[in-house]
Amino acid sequence: MPHDVHAAHRRGGRPRSATRALAAVVLLATAGATALPAAAAPEVTASAAPTTTSSPTAPTAPPTSGSTDAEPGGGSPAPVPPTATTAPQDPTVAPGATASPEPADRPDAAAPPAPEDVAPSTPAEPGAATPPAGAAAPASPEAQAAALAEAPEPPATFTVFDQAPDRVQARWTPPTQGVAPTGYRFELLDPDVTPSVWVVAAVVDADARTTTLTGLQPGRSYIARMFSLAGQLESAPSGWRSAATPLTRRPVVTLEQVTVAGGSLTFSGWALDPDSGDPDDLRWFLDGTATPLRTDGTREDVAAAYPGTGSAHGFAVTVPLGAGPHELCVVASTPEELFYPTTRQCRTLAVDGVGVGALETVTAVGRTVTLTGWAADPKGSRADVYYTVDGGSSWSTPTDLDRQDIAALYPGTGSKHGFSATLSTHGGVHQVCAWVRIGWQLAPEPTETSLGCTQVTVTEPPARAPIVNLEAVTATPTGIVVTGWAVDPDVAAPLWVDVTVEPGTEPLRLLADGVRTDVARAYPGTGDLHGFSHRFAQPLSPGTYRVCVSARDDTTGVATTPQCRTATVANRLPLANFESLTASASAVTLSGWAVDPDHVGAIDVHFYVNGGWGGSVSTTGVRSDVARAYPGTGDQHGFTRTFTAGPGTHQICTYAIDTTTRANTPMGCRTVTVAAPVNRLPLANFEALTASGSTVTLTGWALDPDHVGAIDVHFYVNGGWGGSVSTIGIRSDVARAYPGTGDQHGFTRSFTAGPGTHQICTYAIDTTTRANTPMGCRTVTVR
Repeated sequence: MPHDVHAAHRRGGRPRSATRALAAVVLLATAGATALPAAAAPEVTASAAPTTTSSPTAPTAPPTSGSTDAEPGGGSPAPVPPTATTAPQDPTVAPGATASPEPADRPDAAAPPAPEDVAPSTPAEPGAATPPAGAAAPASPEAQAAALAEAPEPPATFTVFDQAPDRVQARWTPPTQGVAPTGYRFELLDPDVTPSVWVVAAVVDADARTTTLTGLQPGRSYIARMFSLAGQLESAPSGWRSAATPLTRRPVVTLEQVTVAGGSLTFSGWALDPDSGDPDDLRWFLDGTATPLRTDGTREDVAAAYPGTGSAHGFAVTVPLGAGPHELCVVASTPEELFYPTTRQCRTLAVDGVGVGALETVTAVGRTVTLTGWAADPKGSRADVYYTVDGGSSWSTPTDLDRQDIAALYPGTGSKHGFSATLSTHGGVHQVCAWVRIGWQLAPEPTETSLGCTQVTVTEPPARAPIVNLEAVTATPTGIVVTGWAVDPDVAAPLWVDVTVEPGTEPLRLLADGVRTDVARAYPGTGDLHGFSHRFAQPLSPGTYRVCVSARDDTTGVATTPQCRTATVANRLPLANFESLTASASAVTLSGWAVDPDHVGAIDVHFYVNGGWGGSVSTTGVRSDVARAYPGTGDQHGFTRTFTAGPGTHQICTYAIDTTTRANTPMGCRTVTVAAPVNRLPLANFEALTASGSTVTLTGWALDPDHVGAIDVHFYVNGGWGGSVSTIGIRSDVARAYPGTGDQHGFTRSFTAGPGTHQICTYAIDTTTRANTPMGCRTVTVR
């Protein structure tokens, strides 16, 4: 079955939108690359495994079976009465959980059935025997590094030509350096499909130089790229090439005979529009001058090859021709088409000699057409052979094969006169025409001579339906894992499969591109990229789910019978440990860890104080010890919460909240005593009292050991009220002596006094009680 990118569609309306054409150009100019994921989080130093509070044990999970161009492409219910906490467990066993068996490896079953043992139109039934793994042991790092160094280079050239509504042709040349490719892979991107993805269109052998990409939709702006393959390695992608398809098939022109004799030019052939019969615009050009051309000659052979187009397709023209080189072209156009309006056949004519040769054989094997023959210039000049299929673009092939029989006929011209060319095309009757071009060395302009045309019938093998085998559907703590394989018996390329999980998730499309050498042995010629495995990572509610996998035949568009299996997701309550409860003055701090085995990341922990709601805290703290004990749940399992409590003894009870059901796991209760605060009076020093004229200045420092920041200092003059000053001055020496009280401890105050001796007494005021600490009295004389 050909690996068509889309099922062929009937021809639609004839005009093509210019807007779509421009959109394709914009896409080629603006497509960008996708960012890579961020690096992993740094490793956390290991610590002892945590202890735990017991909780219900969850059911054991069932075992699993084993270029140059830019690149496109709620609230929680009231808690149940707390239960007692068990003694700490052995840290080598996951806290609070019953040990479950390790996931079983996928057994190596008997050899997979031979291709004839599996009905080509019926996928394997659920539970069918799985082909054995059969894969070779992984290569060592050194061997892998050596192999990576031998990846092939991209093809040296890559072109797309002869676009038709449902197919395009590709031609390329192998890379000029590096390892020799073992094959080539072609991919197509359809910008009209959302989301746009690269799809494998064909995989061919290393000897091929052309291929046909079939099953396309008309009127689409496809983009093509290709890769060189070398075993399991592949090159970087080639540059993009436009592979847009017209709404209608391009006209066909065949220039069969061109002769120059007696001062006259005679040329004949046939032309048609394969969709309507007569070409919309058919003209012939001689040295650039256009003349309308009518197809009024009866050609029953052409009518048989193109049913429904009538038989009036032939043309024949004779006109005078003067000396010198001339260019003759026959051109057919479809004006309504935007991308591919023209088919052109041209010949260069000259008086100086003609080439000789013969198109001896045109044969078809499968989709591959081979033409052979010979060509020569009797004068010894270079001879090149050109050919076309169904009037499409022309391609050349060298005369590089030994033909001693031709060398004997034309002595002195060497023996390299034979040619052989291969091309890939679709099924049907095709017209192959060839001509020889000479004169590259001796004539001022090249001369071309027709070698004739031959019809060949290409028969495609009957298509076989894809085969899908859903090997295992396994429920895990974090989702459902789906594994299996798929193969298209007619294509050496990975196959897309559609996966549905009911209820709960959106349909998913996967590329079955995992290496499965067992499947490759059962279906030779299809390559070894057939395996698929995917984990539906989003949390699923507890229950039974039905998983189905199918593939779609790209030629017929018919999906295979889905392969279905069921899996049951069981919910498990959180595991947790209330590790500590402490008090510092009026601040109470609780800490511990909690994990939901069915969830990746942090969960909620609720706590109650003296039987009433206290609050909620999330386990956002990194606990690598818990992460090691419960792999697959992340590392955000630790929690710490501080709140203020009054003096006395308080009971704190905690509950870990289940992410799925919002049920809870009691973590136990602890008590803590908050002591009544003891007030301490200020500490202070009246350092100096000075007079300057009538100005008296007092300085010193004071602090409240139960307070951070400045406090008040009161002073009295001769037994009467003098004033108040705040310790806003920075005293780092006092701050070092009394850490935790800030550094605003210094004070300075000046006032005016009359002549005589004055007594100044100071007092540091307590921030809480407004009591005071006497700082002493000093005298000063004002003169």
